[in-house]
Amino acid sequence: MPFGYIELGLQEVYLPSDDLTLFSRGIPAIFGASPRGKMQTRARSEKAFMSSSMDPESIDPHAPGGAIPWCCACLSMALLPLNQALGSISVAIFLLMWIGYVAMWPAHAFAMVGRERLLWIFPGVAVASTLWSIAPEETLRHAIQLALTTFITIVMARSLSLRAFLSALTCALVPIILLSAALGSTQLTETGEVAARGLFGAKNFYALHISLMLFACLGTLVEPRQPLLVRLIAAVGVAAGPILLMAAKSIGTFVTAGPCLVAMLAVLSFTRLRRDLRPIAICILVVVLTMVVTISAVMIVTDKDYIFGLLGKSSNLTGRDFLWYRARFLIAQRPTLGVGYQAFWIQGNLEAEGLWRAEHIANRGGFHFHSYYYGTIVELGYLGFCLITLQYVALAGAVIVWAFRRPGGESAFFCAIVVFYLLRAPVELDFTLPFGLTPLLLPAGWLYAFPRTTSETSLTRSYQLGLENQLRALRR
Repeated sequence: MPFGYIELGLQEVYLPSDDLTLFSRGIPAIFGASPRGKMQTRARSEKAFMSSSMDPESIDPHAPGGAIPWCCACLSMALLPLNQALGSISVAIFLLMWIGYVAMWPAHAFAMVGRERLLWIFPGVAVASTLWSIAPEETLRHAIQLALTTFITIVMARSLSLRAFLSALTCALVPIILLSAALGSTQLTETGEVAARGLFGAKNFYALHISLMLFACLGTLVEPRQPLLVRLIAAVGVAAGPILLMAAKSIGTFVTAGPCLVAMLAVLSFTRLRRDLRPIAICILVVVLTMVVTISAVMIVTDKDYIFGLLGKSSNLTGRDFLWYRARFLIAQRPTLGVGYQAFWIQGNLEAEGLWRAEHIANRGGFHFHSYYYGTIVELGYLGFCLITLQYVALAGAVIVWAFRRPGGESAFFCAIVVFYLLRAPVELDFTLPFGLTPLLLPAGWLYAFPRTTSETSLTRSYQLGLENQLRALRR
């Protein structure tokens, strides 16, 4: 069904086009008088509106700074993945850019941050864990870093339109991935194969960001409202992504990327479905996914060695069995509250030193339990794990609902991120560390899924509500 577009000053209201005639006839009844040129009516196709995948209420056209937040976001998302190559300089530039932006427009930044209470659950738990941490100085330092990451994520997402956020991510990831492919180093896998690791220090970390680039580029490429240059950059990323992912020899990332691309295609296919058919399609999709997951789980449990052999992996997932065995032992010692946020993997901790030796980690750092479940419970206990998991379930649920309600390239990208994190959570720890790209994405998706509660948004909602009520009356 085509949509109509009503512009009220700075406000925009979207209505089905078959209501435009009723609306134009009912304007005096709604507003009490003729608008006399204060209102402009334009028609937009549903394809143009839905492909934007943006709720008009979720974007503030008056965010300060012009192109400054886009440039800051693009540079941030290019520097943060290169922490291991650049060291603290990437974090320093990231912080200085956004501190400068906040210093120039503090009212805008703090007004946005104060409203997003759900996103502060994890930083709040991390700060609180300082009270019982075995290394309180380390816990407090990392908790402050996590709080700064959350603060900047909110400011970034609330200062950029959804389309601008995804274009910044695309323009950040494609150059650094291609640069890594040209200049980066390699490493040997457990089977003796040569795997590319780029400038990222490890093949799995490199493959993770290749996957993110592929999702972002695909979401950008299918979005017709993106600038032509950005879409050309995205096309390069889509073409290079699968080749680079295979060169990284990260079987786990390669396997999990497939379902994410299927999820993106499922969301994009909804743009061509009538609204009344979408609930049926969602039910069918849920049934199919449940069957696939169940069959896969049964196959892995019944013949684990054979399945992992086909994937080129050992059945102990490259030593993860031993890590998880020790994690269960540590959890039993402090099950409720854990050892404190980021308080385990520090030099001098005997358990950490033993695991570094067992896993041949010579630099005694940059390691974790390769599991969201074990890593979170060891540090924050079952209490912290439950609180953080509830937060992320709420974020993921909101993003998925939003993606299928407003399907498009951008919402399909964030839906893929949710599926990607969900599939990797049992064997990786992607989104609990500060100063990284992966912790930014899921909160950003939630911020775009929910409109901000500013006075302009409230005014738009009041217009929308009044129009809907009057249109119901006119239909009668």
